[in-house]
Amino acid sequence: MIRAKRDPEMLAEWEEAKARDEAEGRSTHKMLLWDRIHTGAYHIEKRRRELRQKASERRARALSLRPDKDDGELGARRIGDAVAVARRKGRLTQAKLAEAVGFTRSSLAHIESGRKRLTFDEACRLADALAIPLEQLRPT
Repeated sequence: MIRAKRDPEMLAEWEEAKARDEAEGRSTHKMLLWDRIHTGAYHIEKRRRELRQKASERRARALSLRPDKDDGELGARRIGDAVAVARRKGRLTQAKLAEAVGFTRSSLAHIESGRKRLTFDEACRLADALAIPLEQLRPT
């Protein structure tokens, strides 16, 4: 019998190995577990499991702190709406504005529909071409 008073997981695994051996009529599962414990492999595996669990918990916490994807899509949509309104006020077509800024017309259409997010540089160029303050292209 192994001494696992401090490690209930090890004791539970030992009991499981014992039950499997009795069911199969051999003692290979206990011997394999004993070898893993004796060589230190059991404790290394246990530590790796603990580290993976902690990393998984950290990732879950980090994901819960991130803004929802919907918020980003909503922000891109608001920026796109602002670009479209400013373009129409300036009486520009998508093709003319795209040419002035250095985009393709389809790229500008994607921005206006909220399917493409702007980089800071792109937002600056659009604001300059539309003669609007950059803050107007910031999501609210």
